[in-house]
Amino acid sequence: MNIDVAVVTDAIPNNQYSLKNLEGHKRIDIIMRNALVALRSGPASVQRFHAIFTKGGIFSLHKDRYGYDALDEIALAAILKKNWDEHYSQTEFKDFLKEYKGRTAIILQKDAPHISEIPLQGDFITFLGAKLDIPEDFVNAITATLPTTHVSLGEKEFLASQAIGLMRIYLEKKGNT
Repeated sequence: MNIDVAVVTDAIPNNQYSLKNLEGHKRIDIIMRNALVALRSGPASVQRFHAIFTKGGIFSLHKDRYGYDALDEIALAAILKKNWDEHYSQTEFKDFLKEYKGRTAIILQKDAPHISEIPLQGDFITFLGAKLDIPEDFVNAITATLPTTHVSLGEKEFLASQAIGLMRIYLEKKGNT
C-alpha cells in the first residue's frame, strides 16, 4: 500500500521565513509539523508529503530524503530553507493530480463516513486542509480527476497533524487485517 499525504494550505510558498518565528509566515510551522507526522517511520508509511499552496505551487518531500525521526519543526525548516528549490515547483494543481492516475483520493472531511467503515485497498493520496477546509475548487478538481472516497475521523475536530497521525493508525490497522 503506497500512501501520499497532501495538505492544502494558505501559507506563503517561499523560504523567506524566520526560523525564530515560523508562525509569522502564514503558519509555515504547520507544514513542517504535518510533514514530520506524515514522514516519520512506521508500518503505515507515507511515501511522500505535499503542501499544496492555495496561492499556487506545490512543495513535496519524499520519506527517504531526510532523517525525519530525528528532526523537530525548526530543524526541518532550517534544512528546507536551504533546499527549498529542490522541493518546490510551480506545478499546476490539475497537472499534479494527473501524476496520481490509478490511485484513490481520500478526502478527509467532517460529514463523511468514518474511515473505519470504508474498505480501503490499493494506493492512496489523502487530502486535507491545514487551518481551513479544502477549498471547493480543489475538491472539484480532485473528484473530476481521481476516484475519490470521502472519510471522516469522527465528530471531534483535529489539527491537521493529528488527523494525519490518526489516518496512519487506521491505515496501519487495515494493512494488518
